[in-house]
Amino acid sequence: MFKKKKYGQVFATAGLIKIISSKIKDDIRGKIVLEIGPGEGKLTEKILEFEPKKLIAVEKDFEYFQFLKNRFADKENFECVNADILEYKPKKIDVAIGNVPYYISSDLLVKMRSWKFQKGFLTFQKEFAERLTTPYGNKNYSRLAVTSQHFFETEIIKSLSKKLFSPIPKVDSALISIKPKKQLPMKKCEEELLNLIFTNKKQKLKKAIHHVLNEKSENMFSILTSCYGVNILDERVFKIDGEKIIKACKLYCEKYKQPSILG
Repeated sequence: MFKKKKYGQVFATAGLIKIISSKIKDDIRGKIVLEIGPGEGKLTEKILEFEPKKLIAVEKDFEYFQFLKNRFADKENFECVNADILEYKPKKIDVAIGNVPYYISSDLLVKMRSWKFQKGFLTFQKEFAERLTTPYGNKNYSRLAVTSQHFFETEIIKSLSKKLFSPIPKVDSALISIKPKKQLPMKKCEEELLNLIFTNKKQKLKKAIHHVLNEKSENMFSILTSCYGVNILDERVFKIDGEKIIKACKLYCEKYKQPSILG
């Protein structure tokens, strides 16, 4: 089997499989597990050793899909699905595990907001993982951190050298744990408003909002000051707890009945 560059496939070495296995083993037994992009099935084999109730492996590459079906044909608790994980909607699962191609990281997290699961273990590019877990007040606090921390509890549990992958990528990775929070989905208007505000995250909130809403800015100012006091408008965006901005975005879109900020 050969790596297909169009799928961004980077495979785990034996050393990485050992590390991931040590972190997930206590969360597998008797659970329904979803594996994202199993590839050659090296991690799949370890997951099966931990006796899940069922393992659902979602593989986009048809050749690997056929290979995995044959390799684990004798496992009654194994199911392989030939699908793009970004288009696949799992039924209730307990644990999600995956060595995630870098280029789908953001889209996957958005997709996972609608999944019903208890815990996930995912490998991401290290820089991406650090951005996910950045606290407010840090200059790297971004829209990605705000939305990820709104929907999930995230934690970097192990930094991973690029030498643990084959072929060796240009950057290091990190293994993160992820647990969903009970949150309502964000509406289009809310997400657009949040994104646009964080486009100017180094500016004071008042100025960042004015860039987005122009003559309607006073409406948003009124909501923010009634919730948090007038001083919040003079704080730089990245120094404000994103939950406060999300709440204000929700109140604004609900009060003024805007389906979209962008028209």
